[in-house]
Amino acid sequence: EATGIPFTHKTFKKVDRDGNGLITFMELLRAWFPKVSVKELERKVAQLPSSAEIKIRREKEQLAAERQQKKKQKQLTAQSQAEEQVKWQQDLEAKRRAEILKKDNDREQRWSGYCQTTKAKITSAPQGDTAPRSIVVGTVHLLPADFYLDAHLENRETRAMAVDLLMVWDLSSLNVSYFVEKPTIHLYLPHRFNKRACVFRDYVSAGPRPVTHVPWDGYQHSHVKTNIPMKSDIMYRFVVEGYNYGVNAPIHSDVVGYTHRRWNKLGAMEDFGWPEGWDQNTSNNYAKGANISQYFSSDGFVVIKLTAKSLLFSGFSVTAYVLNHDYGANFVVMSEVIHSDTDL
Repeated sequence: EATGIPFTHKTFKKVDRDGNGLITFMELLRAWFPKVSVKELERKVAQLPSSAEIKIRREKEQLAAERQQKKKQKQLTAQSQAEEQVKWQQDLEAKRRAEILKKDNDREQRWSGYCQTTKAKITSAPQGDTAPRSIVVGTVHLLPADFYLDAHLENRETRAMAVDLLMVWDLSSLNVSYFVEKPTIHLYLPHRFNKRACVFRDYVSAGPRPVTHVPWDGYQHSHVKTNIPMKSDIMYRFVVEGYNYGVNAPIHSDVVGYTHRRWNKLGAMEDFGWPEGWDQNTSNNYAKGANISQYFSSDGFVVIKLTAKSLLFSGFSVTAYVLNHDYGANFVVMSEVIHSDTDL
C-alpha cells in the first residue's frame, strides 16, 4: 500500500511546471510555498549543505558524542574512585574507633574486676600501738607499700590503666608520688599539677665568721652553697635577711634563677637569646648590708654570694622558694653557709 502524498494526475501536472514528466526539488518547493518568490527559493536551496557536508557534519557529531561519552565515563570513574577512597577511610576510622572502644571496655572490665576483688575495710592500729595502718582483705593484712603501682606501670598491659588512675588522682589534688616506690613518676606524668610546692622559711643561718685581716678598702664574702645542681631544670628564689654589724646596716636581698638543662651560667639569660636587660632584676638589694649575686660552684651547684666592705659579726638567715610546678616544686632544698673570700 502506497503512503505519502497522493499525487493525482492533475496534481502531478500542476507540480511539473516544465512538463518533462519529472518533478524536481525546486518544483516541489514552488508547489509547497507558492507565495515565496523563485529567487528566494533558489537562495535557500543554495544554502542547503551538500551530501558530503552532511556526512562530515554527522561524523563530527558522532565524534563529539563519543568524546562526551568518554568524558562522562571518566568522570564517573573518578567519582567512583573518590567514593571508594572515602568509604575506605570511613571503614578504617570505624575500625580504629572499634579498637579504642574495645580497649576502653577491656580496661574498664579489668578495673571493675580489680575493685571487686579488693573491697576492703580500712582499720586503724590500736591506740598506743606503733604498727602502721593496714587494710584488711579477708584474713590478709596489706601495708601501704602493697599499693605501689610500679608493677602495673612496668607491665605493658596494665600501664595505660595505671597512668589514667594516677592522672585522676593528680587532678584530685593527691600527691601521686606516694603510690610509686621508684622515682619514675615523671616518666608517666611529665606535667603533674599537684606537687609539693614549698617555701623553706629560714632553713639555714650563718655561723660565726672567723677573724680575717682584710684591708678596709677590700671586700669580704659569704657563700650559701645549695644542693641545687647545674642543668637540673629548677626555678627558685632565695631571700637573705639579717644584720651586718660590719657596715651597720640591715641585710635584705633576694635572687631568682633557673638551672636550665642547656645553660652553664646563672643570671645570664641574655647570653642565651633573651632580650637585652632581661637579667637586670634577677638580683635585688633592698638594704645596704650586703650585695647579693649567684654563680655555679666548681662542682656544679648553685651558690648565693653576699659581698660587703666588712662582714664582721654579720648574721643572716636564708629562705628558699621552690614553687614552680614541674620546675623544682618537689625539690627539698638544703644549704650550708661558707665564709670565704674566694669563690667555691
